[in-house]
Amino acid sequence: MIRLMVIGPAGLPWRDIARRPRGAVICDDGVAASMQAWDAALAFAIPDDDGLSFERLLDGRKHVLVPIDIDLPFAQLQALADRAKQVNVRFAVVNPDRYLPSRQLIRHQLDAGKLGEPGLIRIHRWRSAGALLRDLDLVLWYFGKAPNLVYAVSHVGGGNTQIHLGFPGGGMALLDHAAGLPVGAGYYSLSLIGSTGAAYADDHQNMQLAYQGGLPRAVHADEGTLPIAVLVQEFVDAIAAGRDAAEDWRQVFAIRAAIEQSIATRQAVTL
Repeated sequence: MIRLMVIGPAGLPWRDIARRPRGAVICDDGVAASMQAWDAALAFAIPDDDGLSFERLLDGRKHVLVPIDIDLPFAQLQALADRAKQVNVRFAVVNPDRYLPSRQLIRHQLDAGKLGEPGLIRIHRWRSAGALLRDLDLVLWYFGKAPNLVYAVSHVGGGNTQIHLGFPGGGMALLDHAAGLPVGAGYYSLSLIGSTGAAYADDHQNMQLAYQGGLPRAVHADEGTLPIAVLVQEFVDAIAAGRDAAEDWRQVFAIRAAIEQSIATRQAVTL
C-alpha cells in the first residue's frame, strides 16, 4: 500500500479523492511532520514548510508528482527529474487538463480516426490567472507534432494575450487568454476541427440555470473529482510497476519562450 502525502492546494476535495485510489492511501495532515510515514508526495504547490523542499523529498527517496504549471523553470524540473533517476524514484510532471473527461473524449475521437487530421484548434481561457503551459500541451497532444511558427500579441500588462501556432502542412492553433479578470468564475472553451469531423469542450454546455428568487443565476457544473483521481491512480500504478513516470516537456517550454520572444519583438518566431 503506497502512502501519499498531499502538498496544497487546500481547494481540492481531497477527502472525496482519498476514497478512490487502488493500492494507495492518502495520509491526513497529522503525519506531514514525519517523512517516514509516507512514500510519495502529490505536490500541487511548491513546498513552503521549513526544511521541506523537492530536493529533500527526492533525497529521502520519496516519489513526487507535480503539475506542469507549478511555476518552476524547465531547467529546474529537468534537474529534479535527473536527481530522481539517480535515487531510483519517480518525479512525474503532469498536465492535469489531459485527465478531464471532455479532453480525454476528444483524444479518443482522434485516435479512433473519427475527426481525421487536426486542422484547427481554438482555445479560449478567460480566468483570473492563466494556464498557458496546460493549453500548449493539449495542442501538442492533439496535433501529435510541434509547430514551426509562433506569433503572439499581448495587451500592455499581459492581461490579454492572443497566440497563433502554425504547424507543418497548414494546421494551426489559436489561443486566446484573458488573465486579468476579477477573481471568480471564468470561461473556457476548446474546439478542434479536423479533416472529417469536429469536437468541442465548452463551458457553455455545462451551465445550468438556477432559479432561487430574483434574477436566475448560471451555475457551472464542472467535471468533478474524477480527473484528479485518475491522475493519482496513474501515478500510483507507475510507482507500483516501477515504470518511469517522466515525460519530456522541453518542447512545451520552448514554445512558451518563443511566445514571449514574439510578444517582445512583435515578430513571428520560427521554431
